[in-house]
Formats: sequence, C-alpha cells, structure tokens
Amino acid sequence: EVARGNAVWVLRHPTDAAVYSTGVGPQSTVAVWSSSNRAVRYANADPRLHELRPMEVPWHVFRRAWIGSTIPAASEIGVNWEASGAACHATTEEIVAGVEKNAI
Repeated sequence: EVARGNAVWVLRHPTDAAVYSTGVGPQSTVAVWSSSNRAVRYANADPRLHELRPMEVPWHVFRRAWIGSTIPAASEIGVNWEASGAACHATTEEIVAGVEKNAI
C-alpha cells in the first residue's frame, strides 16, 4: 500500500506536528500506517488518542527528511501499528527496503 500510494500516514496532534510514538528514548517506536483509514481506526480504538489526526507524509519526504531526523536512526517503526505492537516492529532499513521492493 505504501509503494502504491507513495506515502505513509502518521497520527499528529491537532495543534502541532508531534508524531505519535509508543515510548520515550531508545525504546520508542514511531507508528506509521499505509492508509489514512488504518491510522484513524487505531486512534478511534483508544479514547486517549481521539485528539490525534492522520497526516499524509509523501514517501520521498519520509525517506529523505524523517528517517534519521524526525525519527532517530536507532528507533524502530511500527508499520500499520496495532495494540499488540510487537508483530508490527521494523527497523528503518527494513521499511525502506520493503517499500522500494513494493512489498509494503
């Protein structure tokens, strides 16, 4: 879906571009989704996240500006993040390789 749509989706606060993350520091995982619907479904499932809104990030911006900057290089990314979490983790390298091979 990411390769087809040429974008990822993140959840952000309505008043700023803060990206939803599942933790703090080196253990944090930045959550991204392959569609707006998936991101909204996740936010709607948890009352604490209802204020977050989906934001489309074009793939080239995500690849060149977010990885290593907005998303620290040591962080993991949660692709199509769900409450279970663990099955969704991927490194930034795995995400890039998967999208560029049209697998994600």
